[in-house]
Amino acid sequence: MTSTRSTIPPLLESYLRLPPETSLILLTGTLGCSVSWLVSRFVGAVLHPGTEDGFGGAGAGAGGSRGGRYGAGGRGGGGGEGGGVGGGGHGLGRGDDEDGARGREDWDGRADESGRGVDVVLVSWMRDLAFWKSEIRRGGGVDITKLMKKDADADENESSGGRFTFVDCFTTLSSLPQNDEDALLAELETRITAAITSQRPSPTQHQTNTRRRRKTFLILDSPSLLPALSLLTSLNLSTLLLRLRALPEIHSTLLTCPSDLPLLSAATPHTPTGPGRSEQQHQSAGASAVEVESAAFVVQQAGVARCVIGVRELETGAAGDVSGVLRVSRGGGGYADGCEEWEGEGGSGEKEGAGEEVKEMEVLYLVRRDGSARVFERGADGL
Repeated sequence: MTSTRSTIPPLLESYLRLPPETSLILLTGTLGCSVSWLVSRFVGAVLHPGTEDGFGGAGAGAGGSRGGRYGAGGRGGGGGEGGGVGGGGHGLGRGDDEDGARGREDWDGRADESGRGVDVVLVSWMRDLAFWKSEIRRGGGVDITKLMKKDADADENESSGGRFTFVDCFTTLSSLPQNDEDALLAELETRITAAITSQRPSPTQHQTNTRRRRKTFLILDSPSLLPALSLLTSLNLSTLLLRLRALPEIHSTLLTCPSDLPLLSAATPHTPTGPGRSEQQHQSAGASAVEVESAAFVVQQAGVARCVIGVRELETGAAGDVSGVLRVSRGGGGYADGCEEWEGEGGSGEKEGAGEEVKEMEVLYLVRRDGSARVFERGADGL
């Protein structure tokens, strides 16, 4: 199996990691630029044995040290590939112990004896389990089949109880309540909460196992499909997300949403078209109910997200050596975080990362047919 570290482009190493606790990361894509390659690398980084509580360890090379969580440090020197933006020699693999060596070999996804690590629950409204198995294997370097524990009464497209749990809202969408928002909200919350709480140890494990309970990294893939189909309002969907994020088992959340211009036109300023026509008249005439709900949901989530990572097509059109543009922006939640406590290497609890911010950037990327990805700055290789 491919090492997770080798599947993440160096420029993104400090971004595609488990975020601070209780935070939300928003991924936005378009019809021509999917974010699935980013989601797969998030999953690989969180589940890979080279991470400690989800965060990367020390850099593999000499001089490696912890950099900013989201690229707050300078360009990293010393330490394997940990030279991305804000890398500071900070890699995803721990090169100073056996876990680092295991990370370069096949791995079955089991947590170490101390119970460190974070479980992953992936809820998808746009893609089935077969897609994610292939995508995470290619992009994240992890075979999630080995991480899933089947329940006897579980649906064939779902899993529970292992370190990775999948909730299929794609193939089962037609079986959900269609004309009753309250019933649909209750059904979704019940199914997703059941998947999250299935990670809890049994009472017997509590008595016989001293390992601490791992928390859950929740991934919600395209729940904005529900407002687009007029099944839920953006307000009710946002409320559902808040309730899920507030569960004590949740460590942090990753949310994916489409950001195509037709869906967000209601949230973008328009230029008056035609003599004597005001901007307000133009907006009211052009925005449909779907556009208003879709735009409202994305704007609401961007307002509470710590970090927004968006991919889009080139403005100049398609290119054979560039898949699109990737932009990292600080979300509204990033301005409210302030100083955070960061446990140092020795566990002293010193505030080493106090006041660190998300480092914004815009780069180009190329996703190849074999699933590998390359990220580079504008002007590199003559581009």
